[in-house]
Amino acid sequence: MTWYTIVPAILILLCLVIFITKISIKAIILYTPLERQVVLRVRVWFIPFTIDVLKLLQKRKEKQNKEPKQEEASEDSISEWLERMPNLIKSAGDIHTILKGFLQKIKVKKFSWSSHIGTGDAAATGILAGQVWSVKGIAIGLISHYMRVVGQPQLEVHPVFQGTAAATRLECAVSFRSGPVIFTAIKLLRYIKKHRSVLIGQTEQLHQ
Repeated sequence: MTWYTIVPAILILLCLVIFITKISIKAIILYTPLERQVVLRVRVWFIPFTIDVLKLLQKRKEKQNKEPKQEEASEDSISEWLERMPNLIKSAGDIHTILKGFLQKIKVKKFSWSSHIGTGDAAATGILAGQVWSVKGIAIGLISHYMRVVGQPQLEVHPVFQGTAAATRLECAVSFRSGPVIFTAIKLLRYIKKHRSVLIGQTEQLHQ
């Protein structure tokens, strides 16, 4: 066996390992009057790492504040955007179709969402608690429609009738293979490249 066969075999094996790699993500969203937290805990193979979303957004905001502000949109750019609206709607449908195929391969292993709410008025708190239950039911319906829910979702709403309260904690754990991610990214890049003029407009292209 020569290097002409060993090297391709190693490359093929490496590509196969990459495509079947399992990626696990746990999202934790916490809101209380004293604390706000949006954290992603990612595990690839045996390598875990944590992403603090709020800190990243804060750094990006500070960076944007240092950059010179862009000019406000002119009437021409607004009219151009309105003319592109039908094509943008069609593109949104196409992108939805591409992403739907990937989302169906995601396993939702855990979904728990607990909330404490209180307005200071018992009647208003009861009505608000019902509305929160409705929102959570819609959210679970959408997730079940697009993804494969493995575990039983845990939803809780705790109305606080004697006082005011606003706190919620959401935890969602999902897993998927890297292969579908790569294929979906390739499809999106090809679509964006083909429909670049529709997605960003002619005016933006001239400014780039």
